Amino acid sequence: MVETRLSDLDYCYASVELLKVLENNAYLRNERIRTFLEQRASRETRIVSLVALLFPAVLLIILVSPSNDIGSELVLRENMQGFVLRMFSLLMLGLFIFIFCFLLMHHLWHLHLVEPLRKKLTHDLKKELLDDIKKIDEHTESIVQKSLFTHPRVPELYLCTEILPLLIRYFEKGLADFMKEAVYALELELKHTGQYHHLVPRVTFLQRERDYLQNRMAYLNKLLK
Repeated sequence: MVETRLSDLDYCYASVELLKVLENNAYLRNERIRTFLEQRASRETRIVSLVALLFPAVLLIILVSPSNDIGSELVLRENMQGFVLRMFSLLMLGLFIFIFCFLLMHHLWHLHLVEPLRKKLTHDLKKELLDDIKKIDEHTESIVQKSLFTHPRVPELYLCTEILPLLIRYFEKGLADFMKEAVYALELELKHTGQYHHLVPRVTFLQRERDYLQNRMAYLNKLLK
């Protein structure tokens, strides 16, 4: 493959560029999930609000209906001030009932018993999300499977956008001609100065993406539950 003919310096440059693409894919994935969660929450809130609004709406219609004694009195009463006061009282009563019903419906909506209905009402949003994420993950997997990463020339912990630029610096300053020399120079600097210790990750971003791809659906199901 073309990747195996790269010089060590070009290998570092190519790896950095691909890792940046991986980071951008992860960002796009997280943003898409965030958008889905917002859309789902917005739709659920609208549904709960509409259901909660039915109770005070029906009550007010009954109370002000001309066929109702209270409604007839409201319509025929000449005292405008009393009419406005009564209407204001009814509206406040309706608002109180709406808030109570909204909180009750919001609680019931998140019960395990209602989960099948909740999933059905947001199924189209989840399908669009999974389709979009699948495209992103296919691109991510194609990068992860490249020989630059399956047959790395540097230790796994150095295969990140924080450390590779340091190796590039050794090459460009003429401090190393081969990858082993650059890695050796870096390890000496880490050992004796400790200057770049904070840049060495415990787990590289590349490894986290590999772990995610291996447990993709479990991760998504847990996050979208």
